[in-house]
Amino acid sequence: MKIYRTLITVFGIVILPFIHIISVHSANLVGRIVDAESREPLAARVYIENSKGHWFFVESATEDGSTVRYDKTNWVQKESFEKHTTVSANPFKANLPPGKYTITVERGKEYFAEVKQVSLDQVGANIEIRLRRWINLPKRGWYSGETHIHRTLQELPNVIQAEDLNVAMPLTYWVTKSDTPPTSGDKNIGGQIPDKLITVDATHVIWPRNTEYEIFSVSKKRHTLGALFFLNHKSVFNVGVPPWGPLAKRARAEGTILDMDKLDWPFSMTLPHSTGARLYELANNHMWRTKFAFTKWNSRTPGFLQPPYGTRQGNEEEWLNYTLGQYYTLLNAGFPLVPTAGTANGVHPVP
Repeated sequence: MKIYRTLITVFGIVILPFIHIISVHSANLVGRIVDAESREPLAARVYIENSKGHWFFVESATEDGSTVRYDKTNWVQKESFEKHTTVSANPFKANLPPGKYTITVERGKEYFAEVKQVSLDQVGANIEIRLRRWINLPKRGWYSGETHIHRTLQELPNVIQAEDLNVAMPLTYWVTKSDTPPTSGDKNIGGQIPDKLITVDATHVIWPRNTEYEIFSVSKKRHTLGALFFLNHKSVFNVGVPPWGPLAKRARAEGTILDMDKLDWPFSMTLPHSTGARLYELANNHMWRTKFAFTKWNSRTPGFLQPPYGTRQGNEEEWLNYTLGQYYTLLNAGFPLVPTAGTANGVHPVP
């Protein structure tokens, strides 16, 4: 018994200075994000970086608030990363070492980003960040949407409010093998996928049934075809592809929208004819604000595209030219394509 008491005493002597060191070398930051004009609280995306280039994440400061951490580094280019927290319209907090920090807050495309410099000592700090709106698109009849997103149904209510994304169509079914139906997709998010609209609030909704066919193997052999998104479908697809035509016809009959991912896939230029696809991601998931990573492409560019003149690799500007060139080629061929935008948030280092 004396041995146990001695150990407890020694443990207490060791742990108390340790706790004291932690308390001395940390500070509490509490933040609040509001609309600059109305002073109403806002959900938003928060970045915290210290003077040494280290990144930090925040938590909700209230029980009824929510936060989702996003920490992605590209597997090809380690200098391509995205580190942020999406926060609900509630105060947030972070326990940080004393020092100088840059806090950046963004909310969708209708507000200016706000950057705040903060110096923390042991006392900590309380800050209020006021976001200034520069346009109100819903009042003009325009609503934002995302056609290429890989987030879970549990995360999305927080995320779409922080990003002020009006309509989200997460790719809950995702299959990469030709002989596998999406019901058994190798990259599905899992769980039950409802067949009804998820209403987060009056201006933010989620349609949960969407499928990505991204075929990399045919008949169990490596054979890349590419990706086509089936958005807004009602039933669950129980067949693999190819062939594409019969499934596309069935899908369109129930209101499905077909969205072409990138037109560097080997089969991509056949899709408008064989499937009736009319949406094209003119802003696609390889266009990042972090360092460009995918310099090697799935297919050689046509020789008539200028630039990049029949090559299979290039820089970011050449990738943009490739994307635009394929788009205008199909427009000139008479296909009435509609441009869309998709980030592949959830997979890539993008907000």
